[in-house]
Amino acid sequence: MSRVQKIELFHVEIPLAEALYPSWYRGYKLDKQVMTLLRLTTNDGHQGVSAGWALGQEREGLKDWLPEMVLGLEADAIEAVRQRLKERARWGWNNHWVETAFWDLHGKVEGKPLYQLFMEQPQTVDSVNVYASTMEAQDVETRLSSLDALNDSNLQALGLRLSGDMDNDLELVRRVREAVGNDTLLLLDGGQANRAWVGDNEIPKWKLSSALDFAAAVEPYRIEWLENPLGVYAYGDLSVLRSESAIPVAGGRLNQGWHEYKVLMEQGSLDIYRPDATVSGGVKTALQVMDACLRRDLYFSPCAGNNSFSFLINLHLFAACPRKFVFEYPWEPGRWEPEQRDVLLEAPLSLNADGTLPVPQEPGLGANLNEERLQQHGTLWLEVEA
Repeated sequence: MSRVQKIELFHVEIPLAEALYPSWYRGYKLDKQVMTLLRLTTNDGHQGVSAGWALGQEREGLKDWLPEMVLGLEADAIEAVRQRLKERARWGWNNHWVETAFWDLHGKVEGKPLYQLFMEQPQTVDSVNVYASTMEAQDVETRLSSLDALNDSNLQALGLRLSGDMDNDLELVRRVREAVGNDTLLLLDGGQANRAWVGDNEIPKWKLSSALDFAAAVEPYRIEWLENPLGVYAYGDLSVLRSESAIPVAGGRLNQGWHEYKVLMEQGSLDIYRPDATVSGGVKTALQVMDACLRRDLYFSPCAGNNSFSFLINLHLFAACPRKFVFEYPWEPGRWEPEQRDVLLEAPLSLNADGTLPVPQEPGLGANLNEERLQQHGTLWLEVEA
């Protein structure tokens, strides 16, 4: 029986060649990729990996309780891990990303890629369609200058981050549509679900009337979805927007737990549900959302997350869904490229020549760690064996 025999916990900091100013934390200068990385090793040699995005060293305290929580557990003891993480979350600390390491172990023990474990009738999915998900709310001219990279990658869909200033955002949508033509899918993120900012860089706040007006204004530009047009818990207003606008409404990447997604479902708030398995309550919660979407004829397109490992677990979830649209491919030319995001992997998760994304077929996540780079960029916080 495979049991967790060894725990390694790393703090990882990877410098970026050029600073990124993410739209979801307005005014924040991101000059390095920071994460907390967990590696579990079983008594029979299997390894499971996961990582949680971090601002700094705020997760160092994990070393105080991880051993008592996971050491000695069977590799497929996912329900036990979920319950223990849920109890810690009630104390104010969300670490659902830890669950991914056990799924990685489970897939390796079973000898199957994770997406096949998520399917009722396992089959091979070689690749998925993606959209280039930009990460900064840029001015019009700066964004236009970055579009050559989209064309070079043969991507057929583009996601734009909006500033919240409706006049500027409308001009951005108009000019980008002119530049990319009518064949490229456009997806918009209003940024209203996560309104964090530094200093006086507050994101303008939209009300229901604002979202309705903006949706009507951009409708002629063939928008595939409008994501995060209102707050996370604006269940009723989202429902009204969805019923009165011709543009599908997307969201859910920041909701926490099935109890919140259940309310969104009951109130008819969204057309496209976008949980991130590493922060929204874990993999099992994301699978519940997927199942509910399929039963209600809705779309499931999980958020890709903020590092290689969150990207991979959400990719496997998307690959397992029989009703697909497009998956998020985070991309900001020169600032956030696959080679920068996937430094800890043996090879970056790059696109095929036709702009699709290959799905890993190795057992588990398919995350092949580069040990040399992990030692270069990681600080070992905890190493303990049973």
